Order: sequence, then structure tokens, then C-alpha cells
Amino acid sequence: MENLVDRLSQQNLSSQARTRYVSRTEALLNDALPALQVDPFTLPQYQWKESSQPVRNATGSILSLYHLLLAVWETSDLAAVAIPFTRRVWFQLVAWTEFIHPANKYIDNPSHSSDAIAAIILGELVAHRSQLSNLLAQTPRVYRLLADSWLHGDKRWYSHKTALFDRNPLELYGRIVKVVMQALTGDRGPPGTAPPMLEGILEATNHRPKRIYKRAMACLMVAAQPPPYSAQIVSSQLTIIFTLANDLLPLASYPRHVIRSLVRWATDLKKGPQGKDLTLAYRVVECMWLSAQDDRPLVWALRDGIMPLMMAANQHLNYELSRGLELMMRRSIFVPVARALASCETNFEIWADPQANTILNDTIKERLLFVPLLDGEQCSNPQCGKTAGDGTRLSRCPCLAMTYYCSVECQKAHRPAHQRICHIDPLLRIHQILDKIRAHPIGLSQVQFMRCNGVQYTRHHGLDILAEIDQFIPPDSSLVCVFQITIDFEQLPSPSHTVFVADPESDELYPFLHDLDEHEVVAVARLRSDVSVVSFTYTLTQLRELVLEDYRQGH
Repeated sequence: MENLVDRLSQQNLSSQARTRYVSRTEALLNDALPALQVDPFTLPQYQWKESSQPVRNATGSILSLYHLLLAVWETSDLAAVAIPFTRRVWFQLVAWTEFIHPANKYIDNPSHSSDAIAAIILGELVAHRSQLSNLLAQTPRVYRLLADSWLHGDKRWYSHKTALFDRNPLELYGRIVKVVMQALTGDRGPPGTAPPMLEGILEATNHRPKRIYKRAMACLMVAAQPPPYSAQIVSSQLTIIFTLANDLLPLASYPRHVIRSLVRWATDLKKGPQGKDLTLAYRVVECMWLSAQDDRPLVWALRDGIMPLMMAANQHLNYELSRGLELMMRRSIFVPVARALASCETNFEIWADPQANTILNDTIKERLLFVPLLDGEQCSNPQCGKTAGDGTRLSRCPCLAMTYYCSVECQKAHRPAHQRICHIDPLLRIHQILDKIRAHPIGLSQVQFMRCNGVQYTRHHGLDILAEIDQFIPPDSSLVCVFQITIDFEQLPSPSHTVFVADPESDELYPFLHDLDEHEVVAVARLRSDVSVVSFTYTLTQLRELVLEDYRQGH
């Protein structure tokens, strides 16, 4: 059969010779029909092995049909023979494929040859799905078996070093990966319906989505080992994973191993992908960030060094901010992301406008200045460095709960820097902070980090804030108001704020207010899920004094 197919693929073949070869091909298919018409599940148990004659005859016929279906893509004359014959023996063909496929374990210790025959014929059946769609709909297990062959490629194909049917095993596996990719990206039904290939993949993994990502990543890692076995396999595998994460199968929580393996591989410039694959690898990680319900995937990737890859991908977008980079900037106000960013020494070149980049870099640097203060096991004086693990007793600041000192000397030495973010307010001592935190899904470190950034922002923009407050002061001096400054730290390239007259009786602000004998100013930082953090409470007079002092020191 393979010789006939090779002859039909010749360009200078006469029409008479072509007709003769097609007729001989049809005759060979008819000779193969009896072997496929045997029901494998009715064979005696002793013939359920690879060396039995019925199994050998059937696998030979399947291999002949595979060569014919593969040649249809190059020689259109064969379609009139191959497709009708495939439809004729469809159910017997599927039964034999199911019988010899290693996933079903009907045959003991199947060789690489029978394993490969089952996989490659399944790939060609799905590749011709436009002409065989009604039959595939009746036998959806074809997709499940093909998915199993794809997901276990690292175990079944890469371990086989010799040729199969005069071809490189990785060439055969690459064809399977390409078919799976096309079936996932091309077969889109009505809205709300999943492609049949996705259903098959889920069935092959017992509907465990995380296992799909683990197996797909394992196959990708093997294909990308130096020297690359196949650039086509790498590109197709990345496309499959991207399609799943971006559209078909986004998860709220991804396996840590999947994200870290992909990031480490993509950021290794000597062993990793290049060009298009490099950008696609970042887009895969980006999709996982966006669909995850927490910041763990983002933190893992940042700690493993994805920052240069993010910058490169953003440049390919002509400096239009990528979704992942925007998410990282917005989430930098949260402690886990801030800690990860603090370990990355990167100058952000996000926009084409240098001024916007400068503002963003200054904002991020100021925000990350408070990260060292999050570690309660270390003296906050940067010149000291003593930790609780050394047996040193650390005392906590009564107002700023994440600030510790080992001695009065260290406290005095650090006072000039500390006093800018600390104020003594009896309503905000540590035990009352803890009582308020228990009602919110955020931790003490997050509250203190927001407080520090809120104070820092207000003092940097104090003149503008005071000008806005002055517009709301009532003419009647006997009326006392509470002015609320709501700070949005997720705004890019720098945070923004709004000022308005607040209700002093609100449950949110009342515990933090003094006796209202003069105007009060409250700064509130908003977080996700409408959780708010009160950064400080000052009287308007106190705020004016602090702002004017900062202004005089700056000039």
C-alpha cells in the first residue's frame, strides 16, 4: 500500500497510470477487509496477544489504511477510495483500535508498534473529521483514545529511539499533537458547547482538569529538551495549553509545578524557545494569572524570574499594556506580590511615553520601600539586622504593628524614617487593630502595608488634597465635618484619590474618629471585595502641619 501511495504522489504521472494505481489501491483495501471484519472481543482469550494471527492481520490492515488516509492530503485522487472504505469499516476499525490501544489494557505488554498503530490511525480519523463527523459523533471514544495517546507522549513516544514504519517516532507523535491542536481550536459548536476533543481529553483524565495541565506540561518539557526534538511539537503543545487556559478550560487554581516549569523553561535563554514560542509561553502564564482566584501563580512566576519575559512580550505589543503586566502592577499593593516584586530588580519600560514609565517606576519603588518592614522577625533599623532567631527580644511599635526594634538605640536611629509613617493614636493600638482585622479576609501584614502606603501617598500629595478639602469646608464655622480620602492604589501609572464629606456615624469610620470638636480627615484605602483599610485619622489642623512641614523640607 505504501509503495502505491508513493507512486500516486508523483507529479508527472499519466492519467492512465494514475487510474491503474487507484484501482490497485482499491483492490488492496478489499483484501484487507476480512481482517477488519473480525470482532476482536469475540476472539478466544489465548488470542488476546500481539503475536496472534488475527491481531497481526488486523494491525496490518489498519496500517495500510493509515498510509492511505495520510496520502489523501497530498493526492486528492485517493479521497474517493479512502473515505468510502473508512466509512464502510468504521465500527470494526474503532473496535480494533480500542482493542489494541494500551489505555484499555486488553493486550498484555503491547509493543511500541501496536501502540503507535492505534495512535496514528486515531489521529487520521480525527484529522478527516469534516468528512466523518456523523460517525465520530456516534463513537466519541475515538477522541478519548486519541487524547490518551497525546497526554502520554512523554512515556510512549520519546522513550522509543528506533524507527517505526520507516519513520521517526517523534514525527508520528508530532502529527498527533497537531491534530489535537486543530481539533481544539477549529471545532467550535454553538455557544456554551465544548469541542468533542475537549470532552475526550476530560474523559481520558477522569475529569481531572489539573491532570490535563500536568500531562501536557510533561510532554512539552520533554519536547523542549536540548537539542529540541521538534520545534513543531513545542509550538503545537504551547498552542494547546494556551487554548485550554484562555478559553476552553480555565481553572481557579493551577498546579504550582505547571507554572514554575513553564516559567523556568521560557526564561532560560540557552535552552528555552525563541521568538513566537517565547511570546506564546508568556501568554500561557498570563492566562493562568487572569483566571486564578488568588495571586499565587503571579507570585510563583515573579520569584522564578519571569520579569524579562514580560518586558519582551510587552514590547511586541508596541507598548500597549499587556493584561498580565497590568494585573501585576495593580496587584503590587498586595503583600505577596509586593514581596515577590521586591526580589526583582527591574526597571519597568511599559509604555512608549518615558514620563509615564518614570511615574510608574517611582510609584512601585516607593511602594516596595515598606516591604522590609513586613518581616516581624527582624529589627526595623536597616543598620542593625538582628533577628528573633538570634535570641534577641524584639519590641513592637504600639501603633505600626509591623515595626520591631531590638533596643532603644535602634528605635532612635530609625526615628526620622519611621515617624513619617507612624502616629500615636490611642484608637489604633495593636489589640484594637487585631479585633478589626478578624472581621475581614486580610491579614495584619496587609493592613499595615496599606496603612504605610496610605500615609506616604497622602503626604506626597498633601497640597492637592488640602486644596480639595478646602472646597468642602462649610461657611458656618460651628459645623464640624469628616473628610474622607479614598485612595485607589490599583490605578496606573500612579494611585489616585477622591475627597468627599463622609458620614461620621457610618460603621466603617466611627471606631476610628475622635470627639468631633474640629474637622477630621480620614484616609481609606480600598481593596478587593470592598474591603477597606483606614490608613490614618488626623484632625485637619494636624494634617496641615504635616503637609507644610514636608513641603518646607522638600524645598
